[in-house]
Amino acid sequence: MKPIIILIDDDKLLMSYYIRALKSGGFKVLQFYNPDGAFDYLDKNRDKTIAAFILDILMLPGKRYKKEEGTNDGLTTGLLIYRDLRLSYPTTPIVILSNVDNDAILSSFRKDRAVEVVTKLEYEPFEFVDFINTKILLQK
Repeated sequence: MKPIIILIDDDKLLMSYYIRALKSGGFKVLQFYNPDGAFDYLDKNRDKTIAAFILDILMLPGKRYKKEEGTNDGLTTGLLIYRDLRLSYPTTPIVILSNVDNDAILSSFRKDRAVEVVTKLEYEPFEFVDFINTKILLQK
């Protein structure tokens, strides 16, 4: 069975390259363009083992996270997703794949040893597959 990676990012074009590479690398990739779809899937598929989550920080909050919850117009939506993922998946690796360059936001992830923060295009898509295999999955 192929390892499942959940990708939560609203950048359809750029992520299509990463998805293609990850699928070629032997992963089953499920992309969700907003947190609502991702959590709907996870709620209905609790029996599935998730190998890793890949998520963006800056994205529209969807219905799950309204602006009044502090998404700062989407700037910190990924922080809220991360917080909620950790409730049900406390040790599953998470890759923050984002172009957000805000130390106050990124420092939120530094205490979690199962999180890696990389910028988009830091790795070409096929290099990203190697990164996932060696840096993320081998350290589980």
